[in-house]
Amino acid sequence: MSPSPGRRVVITGVGVVNAGVVGDSSALGAWLGQPRPAARSRVGAARPAVRLPEATLATLIDPGEGRRLARVGQLTIAAARLAVAEERLDPAAELGLVVGSELG
Repeated sequence: MSPSPGRRVVITGVGVVNAGVVGDSSALGAWLGQPRPAARSRVGAARPAVRLPEATLATLIDPGEGRRLARVGQLTIAAARLAVAEERLDPAAELGLVVGSELG
C-alpha cells in the first residue's frame, strides 16, 4: 500500500508510563542505555506483579479524573500528556495518538 500524497506522519513527542520508567524520550533513552528491573510486589495470593505506584500516577493524572477511567485509559492519558509536554504542543491543537499494546 503506497502512502497517500500530501499525508505525512510526524512523531513529535514521546511519553512512557510503566512500572520501569516514567517520562519523556530522555527518560526512555536513559533507561534503554541502562535497563533495570522494576520492583516486584505481591498482589494478594497472586504471583509477583510489577505495578506503577499510585503516587506516581497521581502526579500525572488527577485522581478524580482517573476514577472514571480504566487503568489502561489512565496510563494512556498520562503518557499522552507527557508527549505533548515534551514538545510544548498546544493541547487544543489537532493532535493524533497511537496506542500500542503487546498482549491485550
